[in-house]
Amino acid sequence: MTKFKTLPSQAELHELFDYSPVTGELYWRVKYCKKVKIGNTAGHEDKIGTREVSINGQRYKAYRLIWVWVTGEDPGAMEIDHINGIRSCNAFHNLRLANRAQNGSNRFAKGYRKRGNTWQARIVCKGKEKVLGSFPTESEARAAYEKASRDLRGEFSPIG
Repeated sequence: MTKFKTLPSQAELHELFDYSPVTGELYWRVKYCKKVKIGNTAGHEDKIGTREVSINGQRYKAYRLIWVWVTGEDPGAMEIDHINGIRSCNAFHNLRLANRAQNGSNRFAKGYRKRGNTWQARIVCKGKEKVLGSFPTESEARAAYEKASRDLRGEFSPIG
């Protein structure tokens, strides 16, 4: 399991940043260092589109700072899931606490494939692939996968 750094307190974050729940951005409230201008968006996006912010030489994921900024609670070992799957969308309504399996379960994965003259539906649960059955049409295989996904993953299913 990933070890997470202890995050700054809500009070510290409120001193350093303003937060827009609409845009999901943190903005500097203070001239923190030479490179920082008050009102600028805090941090930068990494290679995969996740915003990172440096405080006192420590780099933090912006969504974890935002969680503390809004709730006052350090998520600790829990992960922060982006409900819509877009890592750069840090609007608070798009963030929720999740364990590792839940966080990974809402990534879309096609759970059916053509096998000979039939379509096979399958789903991964707790790291193991479970075959849901073979179906004469793609739409039946898709329906079986979508039902299993909703049943197994609930609100974390990528299926609406």
